[in-house]
Amino acid sequence: MSWRLRRPRRIGAYETQILRRLLEMGAACPPSPTLLDSIDKLMVREEGCGGFQHDSLDFGSSRAGSRIIASAVGRMANDAQIELILWARGDRITYLELEPFDGALLPIRMPILESIRPYPDNPYGSDDDDGNDSKDEAVDATAP
Repeated sequence: MSWRLRRPRRIGAYETQILRRLLEMGAACPPSPTLLDSIDKLMVREEGCGGFQHDSLDFGSSRAGSRIIASAVGRMANDAQIELILWARGDRITYLELEPFDGALLPIRMPILESIRPYPDNPYGSDDDDGNDSKDEAVDATAP
């Protein structure tokens, strides 16, 4: 469940450090100076997300048209690993998503800053990869 804040609040100091570290560790390409300058001015409009109890942050009124600009993994204080995904529309950050891995204990909280590191593999895979490594083989209908 997410909570729309009655009054939006300015992003916290630790949250800004999380965003900067996430961009440093997990951005596909270097963020623009405009995007970096905007981090300290972000306003949190909604906290939490979906059915999980966690610290995801929504910075905009709509995520329509947003795309993923960075992803990484981190560890919470209870040593559970989570995925951090940063969404933006142009040079405007719209959402910080915290996703638990299987077995992560609730609640999902901001990770320890120093634990944030690049994702070991591309979490989104390739569109060409259908998960089937076997090649189709012709079947000889005359074989016994």
